[in-house]
Amino acid sequence: MNRIISIIIALLALLIHCEKDLTPVKPTPPVTGTLIGVVEDHDSHLPIFGAAVTALKNGVADTTDHRGSFRLDSLSFGVDTIVVTADGYFVQKKILAVTADPLEETFLLSAQEDSFGYYLYVGNVDGGKIFVVDTDNNTVVDTIQIPEGWLTQLTTNSAGSKLYICLRRTLVNPGGIYSKNFSTGEMKLIYSETGDVFCSPNGNLFLISHDPNSGMAYLGLIEPFSDGVTFLDSLDIIDRKINDESVVFHPNHPLLYAVDNNRHLFAYDYLQMEVVKIYENIYDPIVIEISRDGKFLFVAGGPVFDLEADTVVGSVGGNWGGSLALHPYESHLYLTDPGGFIIPEPVPSGKVYIYSTTIFNYIGYVDVN
Repeated sequence: MNRIISIIIALLALLIHCEKDLTPVKPTPPVTGTLIGVVEDHDSHLPIFGAAVTALKNGVADTTDHRGSFRLDSLSFGVDTIVVTADGYFVQKKILAVTADPLEETFLLSAQEDSFGYYLYVGNVDGGKIFVVDTDNNTVVDTIQIPEGWLTQLTTNSAGSKLYICLRRTLVNPGGIYSKNFSTGEMKLIYSETGDVFCSPNGNLFLISHDPNSGMAYLGLIEPFSDGVTFLDSLDIIDRKINDESVVFHPNHPLLYAVDNNRHLFAYDYLQMEVVKIYENIYDPIVIEISRDGKFLFVAGGPVFDLEADTVVGSVGGNWGGSLALHPYESHLYLTDPGGFIIPEPVPSGKVYIYSTTIFNYIGYVDVN
């Protein structure tokens, strides 16, 4: 009997010991704040990738992703100066008051004027040398030595301070992508595989690299300061193997235009990462350029195509394999003449033809012989 009473007393003591404290617990107030937001081009409102966002007093920084988004955590309360920098844009500063409530801000950056002038870069198919053409007087003013190899693409960043040189892998040359920094004179290998670089209207540098086994292409972004590569998506984009200039970007919308393995032109939203349109009335454009308003597509050796109406409105003509470049003032195009490519004839003429975008005809040429 005593044993049973002892057990009951022990259980009661255990229950009393384990009784929960029902006193409400007050939540601990946050001791730091958060800033989230996006960085966009002032004119197009397209996101800027690789912009550096820094809270000066707190010493906290982040870099924008392909959607232009950033996040700064652990900011102490009070006033702080937020500084946003991006290659090719003016620096922007904002003074913000950090509180317990998360802050949301949009930074609109204005593009800098090109301090390097308007130059046209023309390369040998076999690499080794690039000719620099002053577009004010259409004369060759300099040459740049580059590695030997099968040159497929030349692209500058939006500020004109870097040149990206794309070489395809061959039996005797390893290929890869090089960046040439005109400010420092440095040339370095930034990607060891075959790929091509394209600059979107808001200054984002896209890389497209083809998988020779699957036939798919990989879409990536190049960080503007370090030249590091981040891949975003895989796409059905044809590998031309001779060049890869059948990719252009809409100037005011997050769209790229490319050609799939069925030789169809399509529009791809690189923020939503989906194909939004396939065009029916243009087939297998090889080298293309887009007008600054995003309305017309110019095809080397082919038509002038109205993207909104999905119809042909004129003709570019010339060599279907030549490289196209649109003058910043959009008054004319430049088209190279690489000859017959694989076949020995015709040989490259060494001329860069000048095509008027107003009368849809050729008006002269630059001789780079």
